[in-house]
Amino acid sequence: ADTVLTGYIDDFIPSYDAENVEIRVMGRDKTGDLVDCSVVHSSGKWKGVRLEQVAADVCRPFGITVITETPTGEAFASVVLEQGETGFELLDRLAKQRGVLLTSDGGGNLIITRASSVRAGVSLVLGKNILAARGRFSWRERNSQYIIKGTTSAGGKLWDSQPASMVGGRQYITEDPEINRYRPRILVNEDSLTVGGASIRGEWFKARMLGEARTTEITVAGWREQGDSGPLWQTNRLVDIDDSIQNLKTTWLISGVTWTDGAQGRITVLALVPPESLDMPEMKVKTKKSAKAV
Repeated sequence: ADTVLTGYIDDFIPSYDAENVEIRVMGRDKTGDLVDCSVVHSSGKWKGVRLEQVAADVCRPFGITVITETPTGEAFASVVLEQGETGFELLDRLAKQRGVLLTSDGGGNLIITRASSVRAGVSLVLGKNILAARGRFSWRERNSQYIIKGTTSAGGKLWDSQPASMVGGRQYITEDPEINRYRPRILVNEDSLTVGGASIRGEWFKARMLGEARTTEITVAGWREQGDSGPLWQTNRLVDIDDSIQNLKTTWLISGVTWTDGAQGRITVLALVPPESLDMPEMKVKTKKSAKAV
């Protein structure tokens, strides 16, 4: 037997009419509490800590274990909790500065990881195992260039090769070549602006917008890769897609899995995104100057 989910029931929804009685029960992984609940911390500040240390402090009251599968880069000189900030908002804010992903497993643990290169054992093919699909392909969230600015910078000789026309401090520009009309976006960096930090911030945001602009949800029969057999469908797995209606013949990454057991039997809805939208650049550890408060 496989553990599908370790968490809590969120909703119990009974309904009926003259002919039918329906009961819907919905629940989430334990990490769902990090999305819903604010962080309560004695000082609201951490100094000289790495991401996994902050995550452990935030998750401890909820009984959630933090598992780190990838290096998380340098320690933060100072982390300041914003009033009312939820656990996920805080950790997501820090994770994007270190180019890592936050996800969960069947055991209700918080996983700090990167986009996986592990492949699912089957392909998703229209006319075979795809029951339904709903895609979204948009330019609305994407921009032609992302300008990362900071009112302060940590300096460094690498800035000497950057454009001289600066407004409001140092800046770094990254472009999305697929957007062929003028659509700029200015981002204010949360950290002291170094070439490396600004590059990661810009590439992260561009990738995130790509993931929001190109998505699909594909429904398949059963909870397992082979329907009734094989491993359970899991997040952070690559899968080949062959779907002529959505004009997709590619390999995308599973970003979310929803299992349902109802009148149609067991089905799985897979949320999929381009793998490059979650393939974040790794933050290199510095040995000298620490980052500014975030």
